[in-house]
Amino acid sequence: MVLCFLSAAFIPSVGTLLARAENNLELRAIPAILLPLPKDESHRSQADRHPQDGKRLSRDSLGAAVAYLGGNDGSSAEKPFGVRRKIAVAERGALIRWCHKNSLIFKNAFWEPVVAIGGSEHDIWAENGRILKITRPDRFGWTVLPGDRGLPEISHATPLEYLLRWMYSNTIFGDSVRFEGIFVSDEGVQVIVSQEFIVGSNPTPSNITKEMDRRGLALIPGFSIGSEPGSSFYSLTKGLAVFDAVPDNFIESHGVPIPIDVIPVMAGPLLKAQILRLMA
Repeated sequence: MVLCFLSAAFIPSVGTLLARAENNLELRAIPAILLPLPKDESHRSQADRHPQDGKRLSRDSLGAAVAYLGGNDGSSAEKPFGVRRKIAVAERGALIRWCHKNSLIFKNAFWEPVVAIGGSEHDIWAENGRILKITRPDRFGWTVLPGDRGLPEISHATPLEYLLRWMYSNTIFGDSVRFEGIFVSDEGVQVIVSQEFIVGSNPTPSNITKEMDRRGLALIPGFSIGSEPGSSFYSLTKGLAVFDAVPDNFIESHGVPIPIDVIPVMAGPLLKAQILRLMA
């Protein structure tokens, strides 16, 4: 069942449901991929000179944003850290320009009075039957890259990788993620996305494994990005890996585990090789 409307006053009573909608990994310190916004010609100054109220976007806006950033920078997943950092900075600038052009920069932190809970990637609140998520300033969630020691490893995602994550969730898992816009402050850029609010319970790990197998995703043994084993999967036919597939990142509705906060990654040659070694 999907809630049709959630008012701000109702949010505290759904705190436990909101908690299930947010990735809350406890991880070692990982180098930040983005440097602070430049002070002399900052994007914050540009946003102040041309303030936008922000507006709800069409359903294909996520794909449009991905296409714009992809056209600017392309894939960076298997490039050296220094190159990835430069690409991330370029993607951040491109995202600001695209959102400014489309009047998708929110000038007020309207969510602050209603945010109910935060995790390692987002703050979260409920509005009009949807869960809205806002990233940490200049942090665009997690991704998984080929590691230097022959094993995949978790890393900060670039802006494009973050948007691709949600696009894959839509196209592969039938999610309903929308790109709502960005907020720019002295601390950096924050992305706002939303998902349909699904009422249900967390599935068991075995039910998750069965559902992933039904979708053609096989378990990657001996590797997980968090503390819970058996939470990484790979599809050889699609070249898609799915990480952090733990019960807290699923809602089981009508007997079907629905992923709401997993990390899908299209594996490049190096990551694919490391995954296949684990599965051999």
